[in-house]
Amino acid sequence: MSSLLLDVDLADANTYLQGTPHHLFKQLRAQDPVNWNPRTDGGPGIWNITKYEDVAKIGRDWQRFTSTRGVPITRQRPEEEKMSAETMLIFMDPPRHTRLRGVVNLTFTPKRIAALEPVIDYHAACAIDKVIEQGNCNFFDIAADLPIRMISELLGIPDEDHKRVLDWTNRTFGHEDPEYSSGPEDQALAMQEIFEYGMKLIGDRRKNPGDDLTSAIANAKIDGEPITDMELMFLFFLFLGAGNDTTRTLILQGVRLFAQNPEVWQTLRRDRSLLPNAIEEIVRLEPSARGMGRMATVDVPLRDVTIKAGEQVYLWYVSSNHDEEIFEDADNFSLYRPNMPKHQGFGGGGPHLCAGAPLARLQSRLFFNQMLDRIPEFQINGDIVWARSIQFNTMKVLPISFAPGSKINASRPVRK
Repeated sequence: MSSLLLDVDLADANTYLQGTPHHLFKQLRAQDPVNWNPRTDGGPGIWNITKYEDVAKIGRDWQRFTSTRGVPITRQRPEEEKMSAETMLIFMDPPRHTRLRGVVNLTFTPKRIAALEPVIDYHAACAIDKVIEQGNCNFFDIAADLPIRMISELLGIPDEDHKRVLDWTNRTFGHEDPEYSSGPEDQALAMQEIFEYGMKLIGDRRKNPGDDLTSAIANAKIDGEPITDMELMFLFFLFLGAGNDTTRTLILQGVRLFAQNPEVWQTLRRDRSLLPNAIEEIVRLEPSARGMGRMATVDVPLRDVTIKAGEQVYLWYVSSNHDEEIFEDADNFSLYRPNMPKHQGFGGGGPHLCAGAPLARLQSRLFFNQMLDRIPEFQINGDIVWARSIQFNTMKVLPISFAPGSKINASRPVRK
C-alpha cells in the first residue's frame, strides 16, 4: 500500500495551532497506520506510528528502536545525540537507563509523594483564591501555578525562585513557541541558567542534605559509584521540566474537557470516587506529550512496510489512545470505561514510563477536588490559544468564567 500523503506535515509545529488534529490521526489509523511523513522543512522524514499495538511493540523493543537518537521530532546533531545518550534519562537505553531509572525510583518514592498531599492541597487552595473573587480568569495562570510550586517543593527550591524556574522551563520546553523563547540560542541560555542554579543547589545538598529530592539524587550512587555531575544536572532538569509540564497540561486539558462535557463535571460533584477515573480519561484523551520518537537500528518490517536502519519513527500517543480497536467509543469522555488504565498517556510501554505520573495524578486529583467544592459550574468564555508545539499538548490561553466566591486563606501546613 502506498503511503497516504496528508495535506499537512505532522512534524510541523504550525499543524497544532488549533490543537491536536484528531481527524487526521483517525484517518491514518484507518488507512495507513504506519505512514511515511515527508518534512516540509527539508529535514529527514519520519514514520508516523498511530495504532496502539504498534506503539506498544516499538516502545518495548529498545534493541531495534533506540532512544539514544531521534527522541525529539526535530532531529539533533550527532554531537548532541551523543551527549544526550550519555547523560539524559529519556535518551538512554538499558542497561544504563535501568540503573539510572533505579535511582529515580528509589528517590521519587510513593512515601515522599504522599507526604506532599497537605502541601499540594494548600497550594491548590491558594491558586483558586487568586481568582475566586473575580469570577473569570485565563486558566493557564492557575494551571501553571500549582505544578511549579509543587515540583519546586519536592526539589527544595525556595519560594522566591519559583518565577525564575517557570521562566526557565517555558523557554526550554516551550522553545518552539516565539512567545516563550526567541529560538535555539535562548533555549540554550535557559538550560545553562538551570544547570548553574541546579549545580549550586546540588552542591549545597551534598554538604547539607535535607529531605528533598535534590538531596536524594545528589547523594545517590549507581553500583557503588556516585552519579556524574552531568547526569545529576539532567535528572534535575528532567524533574523540573517534566514535573511542571505534565501536571500543568493535565489540569488545563481537564478543565477544557470538563467545560465541553458538563455532565461529566456534574457527575463528579455527586460522586468524588470517580475522580481518579476522570483523570485517567483526561490523560487518555489528551496526553501531555503528544508523542515520542525512536530510531531504528536495523531494518524492521512492520505491517506492510519496512522501516530501514537510521530512520525515525514517532509514537503518537494522541492517536494510539484513540485506537478504536482498543477503546470503544474512543473519542468520548467516559467515567466508566473498563480499560481506561491501558492508555499510553504516560508512555507507550517499555522502560520510559513517566516517573512523575503518580505526582501528576495526585496534584490533579487534589486540585479538581478543591475546584469541585469552590467552582461548581464554569464555562469557556473566549478563544483558546494553543501553544506552538509538536510534542507538548498544551494551551497558553484558556479563558473561563464562573460565579464569584470567597477566599479561604488557607494556612500552610508544616511538612513532617
